[in-house]
This record gives sequence, structure tokens and C-alpha cells, in this order.
Amino acid sequence: MNFKDINIDVQNKIVDILNNHIAAVVGILKEDKFLEPMMRINTNEPNDTLISLVSEDGSIDVDKALEASINRLKVTEFNYALFSYSTQIGLSPTKIMDALKTYIFIKDGLTVAFYTPYEFKGLFKKNINIERTLLAEVIENIFE
Repeated sequence: MNFKDINIDVQNKIVDILNNHIAAVVGILKEDKFLEPMMRINTNEPNDTLISLVSEDGSIDVDKALEASINRLKVTEFNYALFSYSTQIGLSPTKIMDALKTYIFIKDGLTVAFYTPYEFKGLFKKNINIERTLLAEVIENIFE
């Protein structure tokens, strides 16, 4: 499935969720320089649920964190959720950049993943430049 094949209202909601997430994460990136794996679940409750996905020993295993997120969502009533963390991507053979990888889950099992490259600028690397987001993949029925 391609992103353009998704219902236009769902596309717009996914883009809105992604843009709001990026805007919220900029402060974390400025302070910590990376984003540890985290999941945000939007339910019918007044507030979203925010979960840090770091092992008790402080180690980070993104694959296990993603698997735990998917398993949690299988048994949770939600409207949408996202799982996000910092990684690196190669934009060309000579250009590797830090990037956010963000999975956006829709309650029917549709999942869309994005990379959002970013880099720190300035004398003390206090400013952050967010690059254009790239579509990574569209996954149907991730909960099956």
C-alpha cells in the first residue's frame, strides 16, 4: 500500500499527528540531543498516555521497544498512537544524519513510519534544524 492510497482524512490526521509530535520533540532534542524510545497513546481519556521504553538497566533496544509497543496496543483501546526514537539514516553514500523515526499507529492496524532528519547548528550546537520528513513505509494490519 502507498501513502496516497490511504483515505485523505486519515492522511491528514497522520500528518497532523506527525507535525505536532515533531514540534513537541524539538525541546527534548535541544536539551538531550536525542530521543529515547517513547510511545504516546491517544485514547478517549482527557490526557494522552506517554510511556518511556528504556530497559530497567538503562539500555536501549529499539526492536524490543517497538515489539512491546505493538503488544501493548493490541490490548489497548486507542484512537491513534505513536512510537518514536532517535536514529541515524544515510541520505546519500557520504551524508549520514541524525533522524527521528516515528511510527504512527491507527486503531484499525494501519501503521505509517517516517524519518525526520535533524542536525544541530551554531557554536554550541544549541539550534536545531529539522529537515523535510521522509516516508519510510506503510504497514497494513500490524496487529495481526
